[in-house]
Order: sequence, then structure tokens, then C-alpha cells
Amino acid sequence: MRAVDKHSGFAPCLKEDRPFLAEIMEGVEEIPKEALDGTDVSIANGGMEWSWETMPEFMDVLDSRDLAIDCAAYVPHGALRTYVMGARGADHLSRPTDDDIKAMQMVVKQAVQAGALGVGSNRVGGHSDLSGNPVPGSFAPVHEIEALAASIREAGGGIFEFVTEGLMDATLRTAPVERALFERICTSEEEGGFVGTTFNFHPRDQAYNESMLEWLQSMQDKGKPCFGSVSTKSIGGYMSHASGRLPFNVSRTYRSLSDLPHEEKIA
Repeated sequence: MRAVDKHSGFAPCLKEDRPFLAEIMEGVEEIPKEALDGTDVSIANGGMEWSWETMPEFMDVLDSRDLAIDCAAYVPHGALRTYVMGARGADHLSRPTDDDIKAMQMVVKQAVQAGALGVGSNRVGGHSDLSGNPVPGSFAPVHEIEALAASIREAGGGIFEFVTEGLMDATLRTAPVERALFERICTSEEEGGFVGTTFNFHPRDQAYNESMLEWLQSMQDKGKPCFGSVSTKSIGGYMSHASGRLPFNVSRTYRSLSDLPHEEKIA
């Protein structure tokens, strides 16, 4: 059995950014941040042991564990942006400078050379932290994505993993843009270093399925290593007044109570 940590992750990470990454994981994956920051005393080992900063250090920690499964990891785009750009990286409206991109490329090269599979990026606007802010990198400019793909190639090759709305719905105006982006960053060994892409392909109606499969086949025919990853289950989640997602959140009145202690909010 093998497990792969993809676009959500905890490295690279400065000590002061740990709470923010924990909040992203709670907002997107509904993993309570108390289970990640060591404040949940009911957990036998006190939550995660944040004993790393860089991606190679994180992979060394994984390698040191006596696990029943094999593990692999991508460099998570959100963590990478925050590590390099700080608060600017966490702001989905912020655009990286040339120096920011060069620094991200250096981190990616270091990680891939240490054994990371590549980079994992979230491009779904609905994925947000506990404050409702989109995950860092969700709206990253195309030239940033292409630069990170180039650094994967320069480090020896690997995979760029995406969760993307643009390819989840072929009718969206972003779909052609995403397809063109994938075609540009996919390269074979013959083109000077392998960079493949994989993305969330959730089969739906026949027209959508046929469109996606036809496009994937055309990518293969061009020698572009692009693959769709099909979920083996439907996507679900728990909802409660302590959850980051709740139907009542559409109510302005309910949102105005969000800062109240739990018991007062319920009352």
C-alpha cells in the first residue's frame, strides 16, 4: 500500500507559519487544528511533531518512521508560497515578484532532488482556510505555474499534481486555459526532462466524460504525459456549528455571530 501527500501539506514551513497551515487543513480537509498543533490532550502523542522546516527535513521524518505503508510527497503549493512570500503568499490576490519565483524554484529543486515527486497545487476557489480565504496558490498566475514546472524538470523530472475547477467542468471558461497550460508544462524525456501532470477527473455525464477522455487521448498522442485521477468514492464532509462549512454561513446574521463563544452563538 502506498500513500501520497499531495497539494495539502506541512512542508516547507517556518515555525511561525504552523498555525496557518493547520487552519488550511481544517478549512479544506476538516482535520481539527488541535490534532495538528499538539493542543488536543486527548491524542496519545499530542498531535504532530513539528520537527522540520524544509521539505527534505520533512521527508527525513517520514523516512524515520516505522510505517506499514510506503509514503511519497509533493511540495504543496500553498505551503511553498507561504514559506517564500510570508503573508503575501497567503493572500490569493498577491502576485509574486521575480525574486519570489526564483526562491520558490530553488525550494522545489531542492525538494525534488531529495526525492519529492514534484509539486501539488490547489486551483479550486472553493477550498479555503477557516477565515474563508482561498488556499494560497489557488489563483496563482500562469507564469508562476510554468516556472515551478521548469524547476521540476531542471531537478531531474517529476509530476505536477493539480486539483482544478477548470478541468472538473469542461463548460467553464477556464477549461481551455487549463488545458493549454497542461499542454505547455508536460514534457517527455526527449524534450529535455520529464514533467507529467495529473489532475482530479471525476466522471459525470456522458458528454463530459467523452470530452475529457478525448482530450486526454490527444495529449497522449502528442507525447504529453497527462493523466486523470478518478476518485473511488463521492466527496463528502461533516457539518456542524464548529465546522468551517455550514449552510447557515450564507446568512449575514449568522456570520456576524462567528466570533462569539460556541455556547453564546448557539443561544
